[in-house]
Amino acid sequence: MLLKAQFLSRLFAIAAAVSSVAVTLQGSALTVDAPLVGDRWNYPFNGTPGTKDIAGLFDSAVPGFGFNYRDGEAVIQFAPQLPQEYSGTSFTVSAARLEVWNVGNAQWDPTTTTLDLFAAGFGPAYKELASDASAGTVWTETSPYIGGGAAPLAVARDPFPRDKADNSHAEENPSATPWALASHPDYTSATQTTAPFKCTFDLPVNDAAVQQELREDLLRGVSTWVLSTNYLASGQGDTAYPAIYLHGAAAPPAPAAIPVLHLEIAPANAAVADWSMYY
Repeated sequence: MLLKAQFLSRLFAIAAAVSSVAVTLQGSALTVDAPLVGDRWNYPFNGTPGTKDIAGLFDSAVPGFGFNYRDGEAVIQFAPQLPQEYSGTSFTVSAARLEVWNVGNAQWDPTTTTLDLFAAGFGPAYKELASDASAGTVWTETSPYIGGGAAPLAVARDPFPRDKADNSHAEENPSATPWALASHPDYTSATQTTAPFKCTFDLPVNDAAVQQELREDLLRGVSTWVLSTNYLASGQGDTAYPAIYLHGAAAPPAPAAIPVLHLEIAPANAAVADWSMYY
Protein backbone atom coordinates (compact mmCIF):
# COMPACT_ATOMS: atom_id res chain seq x y z
CA MET A 1 0.00 0.00 0.00
CA LEU A 2 2.88 2.34 0.79
CA LEU A 3 4.46 1.74 -2.62
CA LYS A 4 1.14 2.44 -4.31
CA ALA A 5 0.75 5.67 -2.36
CA GLN A 6 4.28 6.72 -3.29
CA PHE A 7 3.59 5.98 -6.94
CA LEU A 8 0.33 7.97 -6.98
CA SER A 9 2.04 10.85 -5.23
CA ARG A 10 4.79 10.76 -7.86
CA LEU A 11 2.25 10.76 -10.69
CA PHE A 12 0.58 13.87 -9.29
CA ALA A 13 3.97 15.55 -8.88
CA ILE A 14 4.89 14.76 -12.48
CA ALA A 15 1.53 16.02 -13.76
CA ALA A 16 1.95 19.27 -11.84
CA ALA A 17 5.49 19.72 -13.10
CA VAL A 18 4.57 18.98 -16.72
CA SER A 19 1.83 21.59 -16.60
CA SER A 20 4.53 24.23 -16.08
CA VAL A 21 6.94 23.04 -18.78
CA ALA A 22 8.61 25.97 -20.52
CA VAL A 23 8.09 25.80 -24.29
CA THR A 24 9.43 28.56 -26.53
CA LEU A 25 9.43 28.92 -30.30
CA GLN A 26 12.81 29.19 -32.02
CA GLY A 27 12.08 29.56 -35.71
CA SER A 28 10.63 26.24 -36.85
CA ALA A 29 11.74 24.46 -33.68
CA LEU A 30 10.34 24.29 -30.16
CA THR A 31 12.58 24.44 -27.09
CA VAL A 32 11.27 22.39 -24.17
CA ASP A 33 12.72 22.63 -20.68
CA ALA A 34 11.79 19.29 -19.12
CA PRO A 35 10.90 19.58 -15.40
CA LEU A 36 12.99 17.74 -12.85
CA VAL A 37 10.85 15.14 -11.04
CA GLY A 38 13.49 13.26 -9.07
CA ASP A 39 17.19 13.16 -8.25
CA ARG A 40 19.18 10.95 -5.94
CA TRP A 41 22.72 10.37 -4.80
CA ASN A 42 22.88 6.71 -5.75
CA TYR A 43 25.31 5.40 -3.17
CA PRO A 44 24.84 2.60 -0.62
CA PHE A 45 25.52 4.88 2.36
CA ASN A 46 23.09 7.64 1.43
CA GLY A 47 20.85 7.84 4.50
CA THR A 48 18.55 10.52 3.05
CA PRO A 49 17.69 9.38 -0.51
CA GLY A 50 15.62 11.88 -2.47
CA THR A 51 16.30 14.77 -0.07
CA LYS A 52 20.09 14.98 0.03
CA ASP A 53 21.38 18.29 -1.27
CA ILE A 54 24.64 17.16 -2.92
CA ALA A 55 25.73 14.05 -4.83
CA GLY A 56 29.41 13.16 -4.65
CA LEU A 57 30.66 11.44 -7.80
CA PHE A 58 33.62 9.06 -7.63
CA ASP A 59 34.99 5.68 -8.63
CA SER A 60 36.12 3.11 -6.12
CA ALA A 61 39.87 2.70 -5.91
CA VAL A 62 39.30 -0.85 -4.64
CA PRO A 63 36.31 -2.23 -6.60
CA GLY A 64 34.74 -5.24 -4.97
CA PHE A 65 34.04 -5.71 -1.27
CA GLY A 66 30.47 -4.57 -1.90
CA PHE A 67 31.47 -1.45 -3.86
CA ASN A 68 31.14 -0.73 -7.57
CA TYR A 69 33.86 0.75 -9.75
CA ARG A 70 31.50 3.63 -10.64
CA ASP A 71 30.49 3.92 -7.01
CA GLY A 72 29.23 7.42 -6.21
CA GLU A 73 26.61 8.17 -8.88
CA ALA A 74 23.68 10.54 -9.34
CA VAL A 75 20.37 9.42 -10.86
CA ILE A 76 18.39 12.31 -12.36
CA GLN A 77 14.87 12.03 -13.78
CA PHE A 78 12.88 14.50 -15.89
CA ALA A 79 9.35 14.56 -17.32
CA PRO A 80 9.62 15.95 -20.88
CA GLN A 81 6.38 16.71 -22.71
CA LEU A 82 6.05 16.36 -26.48
CA PRO A 83 4.22 19.43 -27.83
CA GLN A 84 0.78 18.61 -29.18
CA GLU A 85 1.67 19.64 -32.72
CA TYR A 86 4.07 16.72 -33.03
CA SER A 87 3.24 13.04 -33.31
CA GLY A 88 5.47 10.02 -32.94
CA THR A 89 6.69 10.27 -36.53
CA SER A 90 6.68 14.00 -37.21
CA PHE A 91 9.56 15.27 -35.12
CA THR A 92 13.28 15.02 -34.53
CA VAL A 93 15.28 16.07 -31.50
CA SER A 94 17.57 18.70 -32.99
CA ALA A 95 19.49 19.51 -29.79
CA ALA A 96 19.68 18.23 -26.21
CA ARG A 97 21.55 19.61 -23.23
CA LEU A 98 21.67 18.52 -19.61
CA GLU A 99 23.10 21.00 -17.09
CA VAL A 100 24.23 20.45 -13.50
CA TRP A 101 26.25 22.59 -11.08
CA ASN A 102 29.39 21.48 -9.24
CA VAL A 103 29.83 22.82 -5.71
CA GLY A 104 32.36 25.55 -5.03
CA ASN A 105 35.99 25.07 -4.02
CA ALA A 106 36.34 21.99 -6.21
CA GLN A 107 39.66 20.19 -5.91
CA TRP A 108 39.62 17.76 -8.84
CA ASP A 109 41.78 18.17 -11.93
CA PRO A 110 39.66 19.10 -14.98
CA THR A 111 42.40 17.92 -17.33
CA THR A 112 42.28 14.32 -16.10
CA THR A 113 38.83 13.89 -14.50
CA THR A 114 35.80 13.32 -16.71
CA LEU A 115 32.13 13.66 -15.81
CA ASP A 116 30.26 10.91 -17.65
CA LEU A 117 26.56 10.85 -18.57
CA PHE A 118 24.74 7.56 -19.15
CA ALA A 119 21.15 6.79 -20.06
CA ALA A 120 19.60 4.86 -17.18
CA GLY A 121 18.64 1.22 -17.42
CA PHE A 122 16.11 -0.53 -15.17
CA GLY A 123 15.42 -4.09 -14.03
CA PRO A 124 14.67 -6.52 -12.64
CA ALA A 125 13.62 -4.90 -9.34
CA TYR A 126 12.63 -1.51 -10.75
CA LYS A 127 11.02 -0.14 -13.89
CA GLU A 128 10.75 3.41 -15.18
CA LEU A 129 6.98 3.62 -15.73
CA ALA A 130 3.99 1.67 -14.46
CA SER A 131 3.04 0.93 -18.08
CA ASP A 132 6.33 -0.86 -18.79
CA ALA A 133 5.84 -4.52 -19.63
CA SER A 134 8.74 -5.57 -17.42
CA ALA A 135 8.12 -6.74 -13.88
CA GLY A 136 9.16 -4.66 -10.92
CA THR A 137 8.20 -1.62 -8.88
CA VAL A 138 8.28 1.89 -10.35
CA TRP A 139 11.52 3.52 -9.22
CA THR A 140 11.42 6.81 -7.32
CA GLU A 141 14.19 8.89 -5.82
CA THR A 142 13.41 7.42 -2.37
CA SER A 143 13.33 3.77 -3.45
CA PRO A 144 15.65 1.38 -1.58
CA TYR A 145 19.18 1.26 -3.00
CA ILE A 146 20.07 -1.82 -5.03
CA GLY A 147 23.66 -2.54 -6.03
CA GLY A 148 26.96 -4.02 -4.96
CA GLY A 149 30.44 -4.82 -6.13
CA ALA A 150 32.38 -7.69 -7.57
CA ALA A 151 31.90 -11.37 -6.68
CA PRO A 152 31.10 -12.86 -4.25
CA LEU A 153 29.02 -9.81 -3.23
CA ALA A 154 27.97 -8.84 -6.73
CA VAL A 155 24.51 -7.29 -7.08
CA ALA A 156 23.79 -5.35 -10.27
CA ARG A 157 22.65 -1.77 -9.77
CA ASP A 158 19.03 -0.92 -10.44
CA PRO A 159 18.72 1.61 -11.94
CA PHE A 160 22.10 1.40 -13.63
CA PRO A 161 24.25 3.39 -16.09
CA ARG A 162 23.82 1.89 -19.57
CA ASP A 163 26.94 1.51 -21.67
CA LYS A 164 26.14 3.27 -24.94
CA ALA A 165 28.12 0.65 -26.87
CA ASP A 166 25.86 -2.28 -26.00
CA ASN A 167 23.35 -1.15 -23.30
CA SER A 168 25.12 -3.31 -20.70
CA HIS A 169 25.74 -2.37 -17.07
CA ALA A 170 28.51 0.22 -16.87
CA GLU A 171 28.96 0.40 -13.11
CA GLU A 172 31.73 -2.21 -13.16
CA ASN A 173 33.28 -1.18 -16.47
CA PRO A 174 35.77 1.72 -16.40
CA SER A 175 35.96 1.53 -20.20
CA ALA A 176 32.20 1.85 -20.76
CA THR A 177 31.12 4.34 -23.42
CA PRO A 178 29.22 7.32 -21.96
CA TRP A 179 26.40 9.02 -23.85
CA ALA A 180 28.03 12.42 -23.31
CA LEU A 181 30.95 14.04 -21.47
CA ALA A 182 30.65 17.28 -19.52
CA SER A 183 32.23 20.57 -20.50
CA HIS A 184 32.89 23.13 -17.76
CA PRO A 185 34.73 26.18 -19.13
CA ASP A 186 34.27 28.20 -15.91
CA TYR A 187 36.35 25.69 -13.95
CA THR A 188 40.03 26.22 -14.58
CA SER A 189 41.88 24.75 -11.58
CA ALA A 190 41.46 23.89 -7.92
CA THR A 191 43.36 27.00 -6.87
CA GLN A 192 41.51 29.46 -9.10
CA THR A 193 37.87 28.29 -9.05
CA THR A 194 36.12 28.90 -5.73
CA ALA A 195 32.52 29.50 -6.85
CA PRO A 196 30.06 26.82 -8.00
CA PHE A 197 30.25 26.26 -11.74
CA LYS A 198 28.06 24.78 -14.44
CA CYS A 199 28.79 21.41 -16.07
CA THR A 200 27.11 20.93 -19.44
CA PHE A 201 26.40 17.70 -21.30
CA ASP A 202 25.57 18.27 -24.98
CA LEU A 203 24.14 15.02 -26.28
CA PRO A 204 25.15 14.09 -29.85
CA VAL A 205 21.66 14.02 -31.36
CA ASN A 206 22.99 13.00 -34.79
CA ASP A 207 23.94 9.66 -33.24
CA ALA A 208 21.15 7.18 -34.03
CA ALA A 209 21.13 5.65 -30.52
CA VAL A 210 20.96 9.06 -28.84
CA GLN A 211 18.21 10.24 -31.18
CA GLN A 212 16.16 7.10 -30.52
CA GLU A 213 16.62 7.41 -26.75
CA LEU A 214 15.48 11.02 -26.66
CA ARG A 215 12.53 10.42 -28.99
CA GLU A 216 11.34 7.53 -26.85
CA ASP A 217 11.73 9.65 -23.72
CA LEU A 218 9.52 12.37 -25.22
CA LEU A 219 6.90 9.86 -26.30
CA ARG A 220 6.92 8.19 -22.87
CA GLY A 221 7.09 11.41 -20.88
CA VAL A 222 10.07 10.37 -18.75
CA SER A 223 13.84 10.75 -19.18
CA THR A 224 16.26 9.22 -16.65
CA TRP A 225 20.04 9.66 -16.60
CA VAL A 226 23.00 8.56 -14.49
CA LEU A 227 26.08 10.70 -13.81
CA SER A 228 29.42 9.20 -12.82
CA THR A 229 33.09 10.07 -13.04
CA ASN A 230 36.52 8.50 -13.47
CA TYR A 231 37.81 10.18 -10.29
CA LEU A 232 39.22 7.52 -7.97
CA ALA A 233 38.29 8.24 -4.36
CA SER A 234 41.03 7.39 -1.89
CA GLY A 235 38.64 6.52 0.93
CA GLN A 236 36.61 8.19 3.63
CA GLY A 237 37.45 11.84 4.07
CA ASP A 238 38.37 12.38 0.42
CA THR A 239 36.45 15.55 -0.49
CA ALA A 240 38.25 16.32 -3.74
CA TYR A 241 35.88 14.43 -6.04
CA PRO A 242 33.23 16.15 -8.19
CA ALA A 243 29.98 16.89 -6.36
CA ILE A 244 26.80 18.31 -7.89
CA TYR A 245 23.80 20.09 -6.40
CA LEU A 246 20.49 18.24 -6.18
CA HIS A 247 17.02 19.69 -5.64
CA GLY A 248 17.43 19.38 -1.87
CA ALA A 249 20.14 22.06 -1.83
CA ALA A 250 19.24 24.81 0.63
CA ALA A 251 21.26 27.63 -0.91
CA PRO A 252 22.27 26.92 -4.51
CA PRO A 253 24.01 29.64 -6.56
CA ALA A 254 22.03 31.81 -8.92
CA PRO A 255 20.50 30.75 -11.22
CA ALA A 256 18.99 27.87 -9.27
CA ALA A 257 21.46 25.04 -9.52
CA ILE A 258 19.12 22.08 -9.79
CA PRO A 259 19.68 19.82 -12.82
CA VAL A 260 18.03 21.03 -16.04
CA LEU A 261 17.27 19.21 -19.30
CA HIS A 262 16.82 21.36 -22.43
CA LEU A 263 15.42 19.71 -25.55
CA GLU A 264 14.90 21.30 -28.96
CA ILE A 265 12.24 19.61 -31.07
CA ALA A 266 11.84 20.29 -34.76
CA PRO A 267 10.00 18.84 -37.75
CA ALA A 268 11.45 15.54 -38.93
CA ASN A 269 14.87 15.81 -40.62
CA ALA A 270 15.42 19.36 -39.33
CA ALA A 271 18.97 20.64 -38.93
CA VAL A 272 20.77 20.39 -35.61
CA ALA A 273 20.63 23.57 -33.53
CA ASP A 274 23.64 25.50 -32.22
CA TRP A 275 22.03 26.45 -28.89
CA SER A 276 22.75 30.12 -29.53
CA MET A 277 19.62 30.99 -27.56
CA TYR A 278 21.32 29.88 -24.33
CA TYR A 279 24.33 32.17 -24.50
